[in-house]
Amino acid sequence: MALDELSFLEPIDSYILGNAPLDDVVHRLTHWVTELNPPEPLDESEFPALWVLWSAFNKVAQRVLEKQERLVELLLAIKNLPPVLKPDGERLTCWGGRFWEDLPIFGPNMRESWNFSDPEDTQPDRDQIRKNWIHLNAFVARITDAQVSDFDLYAIWELREALEHPVDSSTDVKVQAAAQWIFFAGPRLYQSEKIFEHEPLVLDPARGGPLFDGERGFTKERWVFWKQRFEALSTDPQLSDDARRVADEALNAMITIDRKFMIQAM
Repeated sequence: MALDELSFLEPIDSYILGNAPLDDVVHRLTHWVTELNPPEPLDESEFPALWVLWSAFNKVAQRVLEKQERLVELLLAIKNLPPVLKPDGERLTCWGGRFWEDLPIFGPNMRESWNFSDPEDTQPDRDQIRKNWIHLNAFVARITDAQVSDFDLYAIWELREALEHPVDSSTDVKVQAAAQWIFFAGPRLYQSEKIFEHEPLVLDPARGGPLFDGERGFTKERWVFWKQRFEALSTDPQLSDDARRVADEALNAMITIDRKFMIQAM
């Protein structure tokens, strides 16, 4: 069954615009799996349509920041669908992920999307590419906070890039992207103590950047450092007005989170 991107974009758009009920849209996005003729391709091979489905979510997320909560609702509804069984009664999987509770290959698909390179300032669509990256960070922060899927490590990557490196020409967009993690998953990051174990010969994914020499992973020391960096960048003349404003908003959000957990601890 060949399904193109439009097959998924249309129902997703219908739902986020309030033009179609949730159950109907979930069915339109997922019915193809149960309608496949066994035994092919009901095996461990990749379902090409899955990749297209998750890419459609990412594309819409980059386009409509204000409707991302609806996208999260839609993903949760898919995640909560009943198990899909093969003819022999075994759970249907793809790359080890179970349909639909594991949102199979959603993670690998997102990882492939996580390859931002700031365009040259002469590139005509530079502003749109930057905006898409900021919006994608907001979306992934939302789905992490809602426990749809765990992308906590991505938060460290973005905050490290924006706050633990010296200012350069790409800091403007990186600060705005990193701030989305504070806006939409800040309390989760504040409470996290994940250190992200890694193999000895593998580059540490949760390492600090050149400006931060503290403990790896999520720590209160690192949280304080990020807050200080947002404060410094909020008045840095090298950044645009938008980037300084967003840095200040992130700083204030972090202060609010600090106060909330201080009160709870009293």
